[in-house]
Amino acid sequence: MNESITLGDIQLLMAEMKRFSKGEMIQAVKLEIFSPAGQELGAELENLRQFVNSFIGELQVTNAQVSSAVEQIQDGSVRAEAFADTFKHLQTQSTEVDILLQTMDKRLVSAEQELKEVGRSFQIMDSTTQSINTMVSETTQKLEELSPIIMNLTNIIDEMDNVAKQVRMLSFNAAIEAAHATEMGQGFAVVAQEMKNLADQSSKEVKSGSQVLKLIEGEIITANIGVSQKEKGIQVMLAEMQKETRHSFTLLQELMSSFIKDTRSVREEINHLLKQVIDNFKLWELANEKMLSSSAFLQRIGESLNLSLQKIAAPNTGYFNIERQTVEEILIELGNLSVLDNIVTLHPEDHQKILGQILERCPNMEAIYSNRVDGSFIFSQPPAALANARARQWWQEAIKGHQYKSPVYVSAITRQACITVAIPILNQERKPCGVLAADLTVK
Repeated sequence: MNESITLGDIQLLMAEMKRFSKGEMIQAVKLEIFSPAGQELGAELENLRQFVNSFIGELQVTNAQVSSAVEQIQDGSVRAEAFADTFKHLQTQSTEVDILLQTMDKRLVSAEQELKEVGRSFQIMDSTTQSINTMVSETTQKLEELSPIIMNLTNIIDEMDNVAKQVRMLSFNAAIEAAHATEMGQGFAVVAQEMKNLADQSSKEVKSGSQVLKLIEGEIITANIGVSQKEKGIQVMLAEMQKETRHSFTLLQELMSSFIKDTRSVREEINHLLKQVIDNFKLWELANEKMLSSSAFLQRIGESLNLSLQKIAAPNTGYFNIERQTVEEILIELGNLSVLDNIVTLHPEDHQKILGQILERCPNMEAIYSNRVDGSFIFSQPPAALANARARQWWQEAIKGHQYKSPVYVSAITRQACITVAIPILNQERKPCGVLAADLTVK
């Protein structure tokens, strides 16, 4: 039998619609209060409520993701500023390196000029060496030219000796003739005696001169032999010294030329790489400016979306439920963990083991994580959706040494309503050195 929708059904539908218009979307439509004919409309209204609730949930997730994206962009911007400072420092150092390379290049060119001067000195040394060889050869030649002169002198002395001998013979004969002449030959005998004395003296002088000439001849022969030997030694020594010096000089020239070439090549390569870095840095600066502009735009969208969600969520806050005792128990447990040595040391392996066990043991906990004083994550299960928590209020409050409990929000990971609790990790001086936090499921 066909049944009609009653006036009561219409009034009930109007009441539900009025409730929806106020934003009270958490409670389901009670189909049992409708007549059998009105339940079909009630079911459609419930589908609409579920769709709107799902849409609101997705908006909350999107809002969280937008906030996370803004935070990461801002974090990236902070890192970008540090990178820009590093780049400017690198650019300054590169300029200093270029100046040093220019100075080195000038000094190397100066050294190369000095090497050329050394090369000219080697040419002078070659000329000097040749002059020494010529002088030694001329000395040897002069000594050799003395030999025939000494020989002539020896012949002259021999002839003088022969003359002295003949004079002595004549004086002897004169003495005999003077003896035969008796008194008449006494004057002649005196002359004969003087001739003998002269002959003896000449013979003596000739013998002395002969001995001196022989001595000179021996010295000349010895000197000639010595000069010849030294000439060969000097020539060998000079040739060897010249060879070694020229070889070392050639190697030094080649090394200097290679060093100058390499230095200029390195300088050109550094300047080329620096130009590429500067060009890329300019592109990066433009991209960073666009990213910051996008971040500001996203932030405005996020703020607007957050205000809208607050208006929608405000009428429904009373319907979320999590036992206060559960929250307090978890805060106590986190507090007990925060002073453990294995937690205070901030070792990721220890955090993974200890916090992972807590997550498995607590059914109301959907995520647990820990952070350092710079906001970076030590451990997160499930893996964190952001790289750094510095911009999050729970981290900011906990790192100041405060306990924190957030309002209810929709998790971007589980798409379920939850709250976040956080406490500081205290070191031996009872100062915050990190943060422990957990997401708790809200019914």
